Order: sequence, then C-alpha cells, then structure tokens
Amino acid sequence: MTSGRRRSRRAWIGLAVAIALYLGLTLPTIGRQGINWDEHDDRSIALTYLTPGGMWAGSTVDLNQTRLPMYLGAIAFQATGRNSILVARLFSCGIGVLTIFGVWVFCRREWGDAAAIVGSLTLATSPYFLAFSRLAFSEGDIYVTCATVWVAVAAGWFARSTTVGRAAVLGLAFGVALAAKLSAIALIPAVGIFMLFGRSDRRTPAPTLRE
Repeated sequence: MTSGRRRSRRAWIGLAVAIALYLGLTLPTIGRQGINWDEHDDRSIALTYLTPGGMWAGSTVDLNQTRLPMYLGAIAFQATGRNSILVARLFSCGIGVLTIFGVWVFCRREWGDAAAIVGSLTLATSPYFLAFSRLAFSEGDIYVTCATVWVAVAAGWFARSTTVGRAAVLGLAFGVALAAKLSAIALIPAVGIFMLFGRSDRRTPAPTLRE
C-alpha cells in the first residue's frame, strides 16, 4: 500500500471515528428536556404541511422563521409514520452527521488529510455543537450550520474551476442556506472575500473523495 493510500485510509477512519463519537455523545441525550415551546411551535408548522394542501398553504405561526427545517421535518414525519419531537431530533442528528462530513470534505480539499481529521473530530466533540445539533427544527440552527459548511465546500470547489456547473452548485448551496435561515445572506460577502483573498494555489489539483 502506497503512503498516499495509507494517508487516505487514515482520513476516512478519522471521519468514521468523528461520526461515531458524535452519535455516541448525542444519542443518549436525545430525549432530555429541551427548549420545548419553540420545538413544539415548529412541530405544529411541520404538521400543517402534512394536511391536504398544506405544503402550498403553509402556516402563519412564527413567520420570522424560514421554513426549510419544518419542511424537512414534515418529510421525516411522513417517512417514519411518527410525528414526535423525538423523530425531529433524530433527524437533526442526521443533519449533524452531514455537517461533520462537510467539514471533513472542506478541510481535506483545502489543507489535507490531517486537517480533515482534526477539523471533523473537533466539531464532533464540541460541547456547543453537541448541545444545539440535537434540537429539533429551527431552534438549534443545525440546518443553517450544515448549509453554511456546504456553501464553503461549494465555494472552494468553484474557486478551483469557475465553470457554469460549479457556479450552479454554489448558487444552490446559497439557496438552501437562505431557506434554512435568512441570516445566511451574510455568506454572500464572506464567500466573495474568500474568492478574492483566499489561497493563491487553490487552482491546484485537490484530493477527491475516492482518494
């Protein structure tokens, strides 16, 4: 086995360990008392989407919140046949796993395998991340956190090769982030600064997920 393959294998093992640690630390606490009033408000919005025509009519409850977390929660309810807060929290933990994976991808492409391992393990064991990522719907902001990470991944990918297809992926990532929380609009100038003043060697070949 070449040294490159050994390093790649270590990176994947590091990701698996980070995800295992995250789930091991989070799932035992999934049923604990949380910010119940907000979670239940969001649950009522999600249940509205499961009524006839509800996906198009929406809900007038808590109009200051964007609706992607509740839409996805409604899909989780529909898929499982259960509509409890516990199901929504478990779904949030799944989004947390996707966030850790996104950090791993970004760090690996920008700085290499060691950074990917450190970054994913640091996030997976962060007390703040563990606390908010298990909350249901919009209350913990795990959805916008995940979307922000994947905006960074898409921005780095686009910066390496400014094609129309990659621009479309970046635009889609922005759209998802804004649907998760309107404050994600702040990502637009942040990504612009990254494009203008980021790494000068970002056009060099980056490791792929298969490596």
